[in-house]
Amino acid sequence: MPASFNDQNPDRAWRDHYGWVFYQRKVTLPRSCAGQRVVLRFGSVTHQAMVWLDGVLIARHQGGFLPFEADLTGRLAPGATALLTVAADNRVSHSTLPVGNEPGEIAFFGSDNAGIQRPVTLVCCQNDYTKDITTRTMDVVCLNRYYGWYNLSGDLDAACAAFDEELDFWETMGRPVVITEYGADTVNGLHDPCGGMFSEEFQAEYYERMGAVLDGRSFLIGEMPWNFADFATIQGPMRVGGNRKGLLTRDRRPKLAAHTLRRRWNAIPTFDDQK
Repeated sequence: MPASFNDQNPDRAWRDHYGWVFYQRKVTLPRSCAGQRVVLRFGSVTHQAMVWLDGVLIARHQGGFLPFEADLTGRLAPGATALLTVAADNRVSHSTLPVGNEPGEIAFFGSDNAGIQRPVTLVCCQNDYTKDITTRTMDVVCLNRYYGWYNLSGDLDAACAAFDEELDFWETMGRPVVITEYGADTVNGLHDPCGGMFSEEFQAEYYERMGAVLDGRSFLIGEMPWNFADFATIQGPMRVGGNRKGLLTRDRRPKLAAHTLRRRWNAIPTFDDQK
């Protein structure tokens, strides 16, 4: 931990479990936290979480993309020990994030792999936790597009032309646009001198060609390749060992396309200013 609980045992029942799982351990609050605000910070629990301290529910959270906190101030005395219980629910549906199909349907996205995915930290705060929050709203158009993969599959010339044509339309709308998903499945180690689909060469060329379409469009304010790394999904004829759209493998080894994007991003004149 942190990790998907489904991967912790080479057992089919573990891999296919769909529902709630429970973690338990004892925690002791350091005496040095006396007089301070104390929070238990969860980096990510997918996809729904409940937290108890000595059997008392202290936090609920839905969605695994953002961190959340459970306030322990006054619940645990400095030097005291309590039983911490965390429940995680890996079920997905049309109304969850990430989105998945309803039970009984073949998942187009759904990953049953879930759990405590990022570190859990005990934080002692020496301030009064007063926050100044400034809220700014802005209309942003978010697009998930898979030209060259799910449509115009493998034909990158036609895919780039179609994407370019759509972006011409969005440019007339006068709104900032974020490409929130685009990518191609790639089996690491699969090579094809002709750059066919699922090969590392295809994914690298895909991002190179799509990058050329996106660059120079001033109304585009961001893009998010799908995905950072390969991830597990339920079994099905569309998935070869999970979702393979990652730029990195599940054990975080870079595919050819990762180097393609690295070169592109390093070529941005202000890239180093963000470090």
